Formats: sequence, C-alpha cells, structure tokens
Amino acid sequence: MKKLKKYTALLGLTITWLEDTFPVLGGDYMTEIVSIECIYETGVIIHVTPLSVKTETVTSEGTTKKTHSKQRLIGQVEDADIKELLKTSLPVSFKSANEEAEYDLYRLSDEGNIFYVGISKDVERRYKQHCTCSGTNLDLNLKIQEILRKGKNPDIDLVERKIKGLKQAQAREKYWISRGLEEGYPLVNRPNVIEDMWANFDYDTRETIIDPEKYVDVRRLKNVESAS
Repeated sequence: MKKLKKYTALLGLTITWLEDTFPVLGGDYMTEIVSIECIYETGVIIHVTPLSVKTETVTSEGTTKKTHSKQRLIGQVEDADIKELLKTSLPVSFKSANEEAEYDLYRLSDEGNIFYVGISKDVERRYKQHCTCSGTNLDLNLKIQEILRKGKNPDIDLVERKIKGLKQAQAREKYWISRGLEEGYPLVNRPNVIEDMWANFDYDTRETIIDPEKYVDVRRLKNVESAS
C-alpha cells in the first residue's frame, strides 16, 4: 500500500525538467563559449513504474509522450518536492546502489594552480567531458578553453581513491574544496556545490546526460596522498 501511495503521488503532477544544454559561442572568431543555453520542457506525469515515469506534453504542434529514468529525472528537475517524491518512489535496493558504489576524488590544475575539485565513479570519462567543455559550469568551461588554447590539456591529480558511498564522497569533496579555498586556489566550483553538496544536478545524472564529442587522452594521472 505504501508503494502504491508513492506512485500515485506522482501521477498527474506537472513537472519541468532540463532537457538539453548547448554552448553559445562568441568572441572575435566565434570560438569562445560565452554562456550555456538551457532548454527546459514541461509535461504531466501520466504513468509511473518503479524505475521510470512517462510524461505527456501538449503543445500547438501536438502531443509528445516521453519515458524518463527516475534517477536521471531527479537530476533534471529543480523542484525540491518533486525530487523527493521521485527519490522515495525508487526501490530500496536501487536507492542503496549509490552508497555501495566507489568514487574517486580528483583535482584539475594548470601549471600547479588547482582550479576545480570533483568526484566520479569513472574519472577518465569525467575528464574527457571536462576537456570538451560539455558541462554547464561556464567558469570551468572558460578556464579549460584558456588551457586548450595554449595547446595543452588540464592536469589531473587523483587525490583519494575508492571512497565508499556517494554521501561520503560528497563530504570528502566538500573538505577538499574548503581546503583549496583556504590555501588560496582560484576554484571555479559552483557556489551551490560549495555550500550545499546536494546541488540541483546529481552526480550520476551529470555523467549520463553529458557525452563528450571526442575522446581526449588523459595526460597525467598521479596519486596524491590524502591528508585529512
């Protein structure tokens, strides 16, 4: 009965989600990313399963129905109440998967100057995404573009390996961000990530909706002894 209530609570809700992002180019040669355009869509939830929901969007051009993974949708919606409904409607075994996963914590730098701290279950894939400026963090994209224009790639250091569980990984990320700021590094991590590790776009969603256009070889992966 509880499961049924969790599903029916979602039925009929109107939700808005981030459907896609793309860079807006500018500069003298129209090659610099000057902003990130976000495309949102709105629809009504008409069907719910343990792992997915189906939405219906009605426009002047007709009706569109889409099936969404709940895990992905959690990262695409901004409404906190809908996020919570989606999370609580997931099977317990599925919700615990992130806490069983192992994450690596890394830092990006240029000539010894650290400018970004992140976590990922697949650092190499995440690094490729960074090098193609595929994310929505404009300051980070601009910094990486600056490095690429010099004919280089950002340096990447593995700071901590195999951190068990997303919450613990986020706590370690927050520690290294705070430490970097205290040491005077010009970090471009978003303020909402520094202040609230449960940012609008969760880590699994970020790594699944952003696909690198080209694969870039990791220049250097070196272990850095963790200091806590």
